[in-house]
Amino acid sequence: MSLFELPMSDEPSQEFTCEIGGTNYLFRIQLNVRGDLWTMDVSTADDEPILQGVALTLGVDLLSNERFTSGLLFLVDYTGQNTDPTADNLADYGLIWSDELDG
Repeated sequence: MSLFELPMSDEPSQEFTCEIGGTNYLFRIQLNVRGDLWTMDVSTADDEPILQGVALTLGVDLLSNERFTSGLLFLVDYTGQNTDPTADNLADYGLIWSDELDG
């Protein structure tokens, strides 16, 4: 099993490219201030949308609605408090991709 942590930051609007399963994807992570939650958009390397507005929440496969690559993408709370990230604490979380569907 392989695990890979995607490079998130504390910035309220961030963009990065990651190679997952041999393919490059463009990720956008944004803070929804009104809802006090973080969302993720995923596009192809050519900026064609694949996923839009997926809430970064614990306990779910963030790719479950659109299986564009094999594996799982999930959020980990490094504080151990088992709460979803808020505007103040995204740095306490990791966005992890695993190459095993059965995790």
